[in-house]
Amino acid sequence: MKSRAFDPPLKVVVGDGLTLYVKGATTDRTGLGVAASIEVWNDKLCFQDLVHLSNDLARRRCARAVEEAGSGYATAKQVLDVLLPLANQVEQKLRAEDVAPGEAPTERTPETVDSLHQQAQPLLADPQLLDRAYATLGALGLVGERRTALTTFLAAVSRLLERPVSVIIKGPSSGGKSFTLERVLALLPPSAFVNYTSVSPKYLAYSTDDLRHRIVVLFEASGVAGDMGAYIMRSLLSEGRLHIGTVEKAEDGSIASREVVKEGPTALFTTTTRHSIDAELETRALPLSVDDDPKHSAAILQRAAAAFTGNEDAAPDLAPWHALQDWLDAAGERRVRIPYAPTLAALVPCRSVRIRRDIGKLLTLICACAVLHQEQRDRAGDGAIVASLDDYAIVRDLMAEFFAVAQSDGLTQPQRQAVEAVTTLCDEAGAHETGVPLARVAERLGLDKSAASRRLSNPLKLGFLKNLETRKGGHHQAMYVPGEPLPALVTVLPLKEAVAGLREVDL
Repeated sequence: MKSRAFDPPLKVVVGDGLTLYVKGATTDRTGLGVAASIEVWNDKLCFQDLVHLSNDLARRRCARAVEEAGSGYATAKQVLDVLLPLANQVEQKLRAEDVAPGEAPTERTPETVDSLHQQAQPLLADPQLLDRAYATLGALGLVGERRTALTTFLAAVSRLLERPVSVIIKGPSSGGKSFTLERVLALLPPSAFVNYTSVSPKYLAYSTDDLRHRIVVLFEASGVAGDMGAYIMRSLLSEGRLHIGTVEKAEDGSIASREVVKEGPTALFTTTTRHSIDAELETRALPLSVDDDPKHSAAILQRAAAAFTGNEDAAPDLAPWHALQDWLDAAGERRVRIPYAPTLAALVPCRSVRIRRDIGKLLTLICACAVLHQEQRDRAGDGAIVASLDDYAIVRDLMAEFFAVAQSDGLTQPQRQAVEAVTTLCDEAGAHETGVPLARVAERLGLDKSAASRRLSNPLKLGFLKNLETRKGGHHQAMYVPGEPLPALVTVLPLKEAVAGLREVDL
């Protein structure tokens, strides 16, 4: 946790005469949340509070309070428009001042790089590095979500590569999407990402943030809603840079053209309650999900209860994890060769066109895994890391289910279980002509109706279920019957042994 008094304070003019001062700020233990001591003046002090700038709701409350206290000098929207960029400015100032008093921030020297390496060495030398990461996430409060959390962690490492992997974590409201993402980000230094909870359509293009080899974090996919916002993110994700033409009003009132270029490569990490978001954006990212099973909820309740018994885990030391990422960024080798890549590509079945993009994500995550384990890997003649089959085995363990789902139009195992529940209920009740209601399906699955509805949505869209109730309106409940037969389960990613059995490329 860092806490700083700003002398002189940050100063921002808002509206018609309000002046906002940030007197100091602090971060939470994860380094994600930024709370600032804010004063707002017109001719007198009209607002003073500690505002959690990283929280969208807190910013909106602050904006409304300043509007009411400022006697018409600024609207809530005007205040809100300055608070989001201010959050990033405060975060950068905290990082810049994280040096000895009177000492200016400097570039990393060989001594500081060596110090980072020394701190990170126990992690770099650990063959079970990802298991160790998961244990640290557990100490930070994460329950379950192993595949989603560790895949997101590997994707975070891939920010250092030329084609980083972006992530969309899906799940119901209160399902733990943002919490899972926050815990993973806690293993990264603040310099690895820029944390936006919402963005205006052109904010990314006009902001001063350096996005090269960094992660843009949005804690709700609606933050990129709208055609321009989605276009900007698509450009960053597909081209690795942003290059758009726009027009704006010049000082003399005329309309002038402007070319905006913002270099990448940049990854996007976001969360959503929706089954799908912008289609073009989603295919460029890796969709993951959180567990909504009742047994998982029970485990979370037990973990929450432990905090009230004195048995809560002590906060882990995150310094070695931050040193690891800083060393990889500053001095680690990023070039990776995968000698078995042609063999792997030949063994992966091409059941869906989407595999053309997904194979790149798989290979990039293998590279990220090799980068993490680089001190345990062989080197090619030019010094590049040679990814081992162990790297593939690690990534396959995390990604096999995703690839199987992606090659089946997104049909997950819980969705299959929901279809089977409908089939069983219709068989038991002889209801193939009338259908069964959502409440019966939810009861059979042991879920609430909202969670059950989420599991039924995609199979209904794909035709594996039918809704016999065609009348529109919320008072007409859906009546489900089986549709097309479920396709057979497929194994898309070959076993490590199958890849090892074929010849590799000599490097």
